[in-house]
Amino acid sequence: MPPNSSDFQEILNHLTENALRSLQQADGIARASGSPYVGTQHILLGILAQEASIGAKMLQDSGVTLDRARLALNLTPKATVINMGAKGLSETAKLTLKMAYE
Repeated sequence: MPPNSSDFQEILNHLTENALRSLQQADGIARASGSPYVGTQHILLGILAQEASIGAKMLQDSGVTLDRARLALNLTPKATVINMGAKGLSETAKLTLKMAYE
C-alpha cells in the first residue's frame, strides 16, 4: 500500500496526536540510524520516545525503555549520517498500522 494511497491516508487521518508524533519520531530515528525506511522497530522506538503517551507508559511499566529497546535492536544513531532520509514506511510497518486501525 503506497504511503499516499487513499486507504493509507484514511488510516493516518484517524491517528491520535501522540500516534502521529510517534511516527514523526520513528522517521527521525530511522534517518538517524541511516535506515532507508521506517520499520516496525522504528515505530516501537518512536512510541517509547513519546514518554507522556499511554503506549510509552505501558511499555515502560513492563520494563521496556527507549534505551533498552535501542540496545536490543542495536539501533544507535550514527555519529555522522549522510542520508536523504527515510524513504517511507516498510510494508510490515504499513501492515502493522493498518491492522491497528482495523
